[in-house]
Amino acid sequence: MSTVSAVKKTDLRLMKVDRESAMEHALKEARVCINAGAFCACLAMLRKALDLWTAEYRDRFELVFGGKERDTLHWRLQKIADANPIYAATVHAAINGLKLDANDALHDEVMCQLVSAPNFTQPYWEVLAKVVNVVLLTHPWHSIRELAIPSKSTYKQVSSD
Repeated sequence: MSTVSAVKKTDLRLMKVDRESAMEHALKEARVCINAGAFCACLAMLRKALDLWTAEYRDRFELVFGGKERDTLHWRLQKIADANPIYAATVHAAINGLKLDANDALHDEVMCQLVSAPNFTQPYWEVLAKVVNVVLLTHPWHSIRELAIPSKSTYKQVSSD
């Protein structure tokens, strides 16, 4: 037996909430991740927010998948865009921003590039704004609009030289 005790589920302090609260929380976490320089974690939170949004949309509008389609984030976003031309540009911007593909390759062997450059966080703020815009299509919360506005990051990038 290891001297390090296993983390119990109760130690994680997770609580069950409704989808809207979970979406809002994921978007807030993404913002925190950008400010902390945790860029891969930021992208994971943005995918989580979109996954929750598309799952709610799927359930509300009874989306059906067939043929090569699967009930994945990419296919739900694609079906939503196809069914709602008014949403299409916003949804496709999020798909392209997060580089989601039909294989939903969240688990591929990739990592964020760590470089020391001014404005390195800008693309992350841009993709956060794209995801916020998608969620706002059906959830016009006032509290999440401000999440897409970049803040002064306290993260200092260190060159790997």
